[in-house]
Amino acid sequence: MHVLTVLCSSISAFVRQDALPLGSFSKYTWHITNLMHVKQIFDTPELPLKLTQSFVRNSDSSYSPFTCPEVPAEPLAEAFGRTDRPQAIRPHELHTFLKVGICSPGQKEPTPFVIEWIPDILPHSRVGELRLRFEYGHQPTSPTEH
Repeated sequence: MHVLTVLCSSISAFVRQDALPLGSFSKYTWHITNLMHVKQIFDTPELPLKLTQSFVRNSDSSYSPFTCPEVPAEPLAEAFGRTDRPQAIRPHELHTFLKVGICSPGQKEPTPFVIEWIPDILPHSRVGELRLRFEYGHQPTSPTEH
């Protein structure tokens, strides 16, 4: 995760009495309402953040990630002429996407991606607590859309 250079939305002090460790802590909260800012924060060269993912439904009603197979390039003569090769049939897909900002036409308030950071929750080891809150949506597609 990249260091957050965006100003913190809020800083609050609280006393933790319901879970260990007990004590007084500060909590830093960021409400990010721009999807590109979320991508900028979490994207790394080693593991890019995928904002959407396609899934296909299996026969047992579970879902598996779907990656469109690459179609081999045709020779130039075949590309402009008639080909007898049938067009690939794609399965019904379910697109899952991260909901950040205004996601639907009638939406009044943006949907935030919330980052909460409590530093030094274990002070001797300097370990903090990170919480992420976000929403995601699903959009079915049919094979004819491709």
